[in-house]
Amino acid sequence: MLQWLLIVVVCGLGYAIVAQMFMNVAKLDKLPSYVLGYLSLAMVIYFAFALVKKTLMPHLTGSNIFGSGEYYLGMVSGLIRYSCILLFALALLNAPFYTAADIASSQAYAARWFGGGEKGFSGDFFPTLQQVQASVFKSSLAGRCIKDNLGVMLINSVPPEAAKAAPATKQPVIQIGN
Repeated sequence: MLQWLLIVVVCGLGYAIVAQMFMNVAKLDKLPSYVLGYLSLAMVIYFAFALVKKTLMPHLTGSNIFGSGEYYLGMVSGLIRYSCILLFALALLNAPFYTAADIASSQAYAARWFGGGEKGFSGDFFPTLQQVQASVFKSSLAGRCIKDNLGVMLINSVPPEAAKAAPATKQPVIQIGN
């Protein structure tokens, strides 16, 4: 449980810092840098906890630390753990940004290659990633609440035009006066 809590918090708050390194060193765009930063932090935490588990497992195997409350604490721990796993997956789902042109070209491609030509047969048999993203974060109540209240923990989806149109400007570190 602690591993997943740490993954969600550290990755949610620190992926932008690691992504900046990927943008500077590997010259990647924002979206791949954000996703790689998020996943690389998750892998570092995973390997750190793997080492800790390997060293502590023999000591914890036969112990009865929590006593009779182990069953109930295990249920709460499982709920927290799988909520963190869900938030991790939602953070990755939130990452890509789809423009109206991307959506229209995807629909035109599906209609062209998978549509039967008959009326009402559009060819979109399976939902695209954009449709899943829209239904999770716009149509569902839980997805909207997660995006509104826990949006800091999700990967920021940035439109490609805004990422390229806004050049980096120097901001003063200390400002004196108005």
